Amino acid sequence: MFVKAEREGPTCPICSAETNGVVFSETPSYTQPTGHRALAHRREAPMTQLFMTHPGPLDLVTPVPLSDGITLRSATKADESAIAETLAESFAEAWDIARVRAELTEATDVPVTWVAEDAQGILGVASERVMPDTYPGAGYVHYVGVLDRARGRRIGAALTARCVQGFFERGLTRTVLETDDFRAPAVVTYLRLGFVPTYRSELEQHAWSALFPTLFGTKH
Repeated sequence: MFVKAEREGPTCPICSAETNGVVFSETPSYTQPTGHRALAHRREAPMTQLFMTHPGPLDLVTPVPLSDGITLRSATKADESAIAETLAESFAEAWDIARVRAELTEATDVPVTWVAEDAQGILGVASERVMPDTYPGAGYVHYVGVLDRARGRRIGAALTARCVQGFFERGLTRTVLETDDFRAPAVVTYLRLGFVPTYRSELEQHAWSALFPTLFGTKH
């Protein structure tokens, strides 16, 4: 089964940093589908799963500061309902407590799930997944989702960075993830954290070639 990576909104506060004469576009020209629009998009347009790798050293990925009042912590059983609601909204998929337990909180290959929360409740979620037979020496960033009301607050970046930190603490040397080709803001987030594209097929290479022009603008 392919798993999804983060889906944050089109306004990402880390997208404006310059690098080597090129700037990330503040608003990618590819508009990010959300909610029911994301589901409709998937039905109407072919979707390609993209694979990304952080080759390490993983300790180069430092914690991402969050706004006052937002904290990260490991999830508990009491969070399972809110996690289901967060992932259902983020991915426009059916999530319930049973699925959360099966794929996250009680999964033997998921040692920890992280949540971001404020005074109103959980805003985002991400999990560390370890599959040594499939990805030796690497951790897998698993199901990163952020509520619509929390878009543009670096929550997805902070959760992803916390997973990478966790993999480093477990003695792993690389991190991998999969995301969808229409999740442009999430891809920018991963690039800024040091992830790079890994081409598993010619189809993925073509998908990246189509996506990159929507992510970058040339600095004149």
